[in-house]
Amino acid sequence: MDFTQEIIFSKIKNKEELEEHELKYLIVNNEIMREIGENKTWTRTVRSIIKLYARTYALEWDQGLTRNEEDEYHSQPYEVEEQIMRKFFEFKVWVKKGDR
Repeated sequence: MDFTQEIIFSKIKNKEELEEHELKYLIVNNEIMREIGENKTWTRTVRSIIKLYARTYALEWDQGLTRNEEDEYHSQPYEVEEQIMRKFFEFKVWVKKGDR
């Protein structure tokens, strides 16, 4: 890990607010997964899962959808943990009569 990551990790542990350039740094260098959310007019919601040392954090932000739209960071990272969930779905499909 480099010095920048150590500073960011220390700030997160001490519940200090990260600056925009630090949030961008985490996304570029430590993102392990990205969940794409709803598209709005000019941005879309993104949730980045970030690994920093042995901890995992989520960071929610808005990604600009055009060249003129900046990415927006309104929240701070929060610690998350992985959970395995099993889901079973039932759904209706329409098939040609007699093709069962």
